[in-house]
Amino acid sequence: DAIRRRVLASMAAVEALEEASANESLIRSL
Repeated sequence: DAIRRRVLASMAAVEALEEASANESLIRSL
């Protein structure tokens, strides 16, 4: 259960990072 929680947390972190970098590239292209 702890491992599953850690995996979910890391997946969420990666998703947040990807979203942040995508937003940053969008802002730069404007």
